[in-house]
Amino acid sequence: MIGILILLLISWGALRMATGRGLTALGLVPDRRLTGEIFGSLAATAVLCLGYHLLKNASETAVVSVNPDFTGMTFLAGLRSVIQSVVTEELVFRGAALYLLTEYAGEKKAVAISAIAFGIYHWFSFGLWGQVVPMAYVFLLTGGAGWAFALSFVRTRSLYVPVALHLGWNAVHLLVFGKQGYWLAQPTRSAPVAFAVALFLYQLVLLPLLAYRRWGWR
Repeated sequence: MIGILILLLISWGALRMATGRGLTALGLVPDRRLTGEIFGSLAATAVLCLGYHLLKNASETAVVSVNPDFTGMTFLAGLRSVIQSVVTEELVFRGAALYLLTEYAGEKKAVAISAIAFGIYHWFSFGLWGQVVPMAYVFLLTGGAGWAFALSFVRTRSLYVPVALHLGWNAVHLLVFGKQGYWLAQPTRSAPVAFAVALFLYQLVLLPLLAYRRWGWR
């Protein structure tokens, strides 16, 4: 939480000096239109993530059971951790930096730069440096997601929308299907190659496509 407060302070200072607006530039006071965007974005990525895991479990003929160690306190602690990590990443990659980059480089270049930076960041956060194939895999998936998050920010002018997109996926991925989540899935086989490719494309394409159809340039 302290880290988020520090990032907000840095963002306020940078925006104040560059634009004179402060945190209002990040659209932190939602109106009725934005409220719909926020909840719609949260629901959309939660459903996408749910669909991904259901397909993955089916392809691996996984045995799914309820985690006996998952409690209300586990859920609340996990939710807090997910929210903190999502908000932190959004402040860094889609906050003041992306707003200012958009002002100086234009929306399309700014979105591309933000996506590339987000993909590269995950090489290090996942400890993948030097592993060429995993690096390429993670860069494509997280870079694509970063592009969708960045596009939603520059088109809605509100940080809440990319936070909602990001949170919907991560919450379902970690709190429902994660190693400490509600459902425990034990694969009984590897997914067939064709299905594995389809699952990769599912993750790679659907979120950016959803974002483009909703907020893309026409």
